[in-house]
Amino acid sequence: METIQTDNGAEFTYHGLSVDKLSVFEEVLGSKVIEHKRTRPYSPWQNGIVERSHRKNGKRFYQRNFHSKEELLAAHQRYVNRGNNVHRKCLNFMSPNEAGNIFNMTSSFLKRKISYTIFIF
Repeated sequence: METIQTDNGAEFTYHGLSVDKLSVFEEVLGSKVIEHKRTRPYSPWQNGIVERSHRKNGKRFYQRNFHSKEELLAAHQRYVNRGNNVHRKCLNFMSPNEAGNIFNMTSSFLKRKISYTIFIF
């Protein structure tokens, strides 16, 4: 992984605040030599994918009544499993699980360099 893009939330960056240090998130990225890109402030159109995700989550989890913690956790696990096995155009039509398996392979097995950007909001 080479790049992570986030919004400007305080959980990701202290940029724009009157603090002269890196957030814990930025320190970890720096230690792993991962570039941190931030979206432009007050630009919700850059968050379109995550906003759709929040809307889906709201329908799947927040508007449902679960009768137990186990029922909630089982529904969440089904959701995560499905999401990690759906093929995505941005991953060259691989699922996140398939892309993760490629990253875990040693470089001697790779025919070409693969680079992806992970968006976290």
